[in-house]
Amino acid sequence: WRARAELCLETGKTENALTVADDLIDASTPAGHSPAPHLSALRGRALAGLQRYDEAIDAFDLARNDAERFGYSPLHARICLALVDIHNRIGQSEQAAIWQQRAIESIDRIGQSMANDDRRERFKKAMIPRDAVQTTSANGLSQREVEVLRLAAKGMTNIQIGNELFISPRTVKGHLESIYIKLDVDSRTAAAAHAYRTGLIQPD
Repeated sequence: WRARAELCLETGKTENALTVADDLIDASTPAGHSPAPHLSALRGRALAGLQRYDEAIDAFDLARNDAERFGYSPLHARICLALVDIHNRIGQSEQAAIWQQRAIESIDRIGQSMANDDRRERFKKAMIPRDAVQTTSANGLSQREVEVLRLAAKGMTNIQIGNELFISPRTVKGHLESIYIKLDVDSRTAAAAHAYRTGLIQPD
């Protein structure tokens, strides 16, 4: 059922994902206890997908506290990165920077178990994009949105862009929708044309 919820998130059935997460929590959590941190994090992702950000932050905080207490470093890092994304979305860049630093600390702890220095650095680079904390361009686009737009202008699909940037296709879709709103266009072709015309991105 948890896998079904993950699939719902990836295919845009966010309400279904939240229902499954809530059912799993109800079925598996004894009275007076906190839900399993993986389930709280799943619920947080669903709430974030529905733009219920305050509730999502509460769910992630609950999951993060238990992940930290039990030493679940990979889960803790993913939760911190999710909080980076939420705070960026609601315009709280300082809070996003704090959560990025905490994510880096968790990822460093994971990397300590890797004997190969090159592998450890590639792992850290993949987990923490250098522009995870967003800054904005003159057009109002974040660095991440500019990068998504640059790849979209090359004709790459959402899946290909996600693979290139280590984000999900659904996240790519969300970035594109934000780009369309900020540039006042209704398609990736129009967005690319606007970006080339204004010099936001350069032809290869």
